[in-house]
Amino acid sequence: MPVIARGELIGVLTLDSRKEGAYSAEDAALCQAFASEVAIAIQNARLFQKIQKMAITDPLTNLYNQRYFFEHAEKELQRTLRYHSALSIIMIDIDHFKLVNDNYTHQAGDKVLIEVGQRIAASLRTVDLLARYGGEEFILMLPQTPIKNAKVVAERICTAINSEPFLFEERQIAVTVSQGVAELDAFCTEIQQLIHRADQALYVTKTTGRGRVTVWTPEMDRPE
Repeated sequence: MPVIARGELIGVLTLDSRKEGAYSAEDAALCQAFASEVAIAIQNARLFQKIQKMAITDPLTNLYNQRYFFEHAEKELQRTLRYHSALSIIMIDIDHFKLVNDNYTHQAGDKVLIEVGQRIAASLRTVDLLARYGGEEFILMLPQTPIKNAKVVAERICTAINSEPFLFEERQIAVTVSQGVAELDAFCTEIQQLIHRADQALYVTKTTGRGRVTVWTPEMDRPE
């Protein structure tokens, strides 16, 4: 029996018997009714999954959104503290992004945002958590990663983005990213505090040249 939802074939329901002529017309009608109920259940499950994904996904880049990042980051923080492992955060900002929109149109800006996210993701492990933080900013959590290794990841991301222009309607758009890196330590045991440190390091990058990586140091500490 076909399993049909809103006119679309989504599966097949099969009944088997070794006995010839085992099923009557009434059995077939009952099976079809059951197949219709199955179609509704599958359709509802798919809709629920879609809604769940929309709630945690940035609609443009298809990366996780800020809401999901904070939910997951808090769990990862507790795991890190429990097992005394390393945890690093990288804040990533596209340099002079407004000029991309102004000079090449907002459609070009959207394409750059999408491809920047893709290039960052291609540089990561499956356990790393990447999210669009807002606007032209991305945030990256690296579990079990000390600061020196996080800096290597950040530099790899810089190379992946800064060294190759983006294409939009046969035009090349040169883009660079600035990054700030921070690590959890005995004096920094909260996610918001860790993000604040990474943001401080990012600020230093943006005010001293852009297009590179800065690692947080205590000298950068300033009130939120």
